[in-house]
Amino acid sequence: MGIRATLAALALAACQEPVPKTPTFEVDVKPIFQANCVRCHGAGGTLNADPRALEPVKAPNGFLDQYQDKSDCSLDAIGTCPLGALSEAKNGMLAYYLHTNSVVRMPLAPSGPLAPWELEVVDNWLAESPPAP
Repeated sequence: MGIRATLAALALAACQEPVPKTPTFEVDVKPIFQANCVRCHGAGGTLNADPRALEPVKAPNGFLDQYQDKSDCSLDAIGTCPLGALSEAKNGMLAYYLHTNSVVRMPLAPSGPLAPWELEVVDNWLAESPPAP
């Protein structure tokens, strides 16, 4: 790395906000999801199918716009209970998808993984999430 690149990296690091120790969904996590996940998971109640999928399965929707689940979640029918971010945090799937090096890593390629700062914010939020019942 050249001297200019090193200086630029140091300047960028100095300008970045510290990672919140106890991030909240609305202020800290939701903007990360909206910036990195809407290509497939949509926003504002939309669903976007992955154009590379062999089957017309749409990605889960809803967690970008809400923290809690909505409607009667005791029903096991597709679309009756949009999952919230809290469900994904509780069941461990969110951490798995963000940290795995497999083909299911989120965000999917061609997008890159979350930046280290973003991942640390989400990890801190997951650590503070209530455990699964």
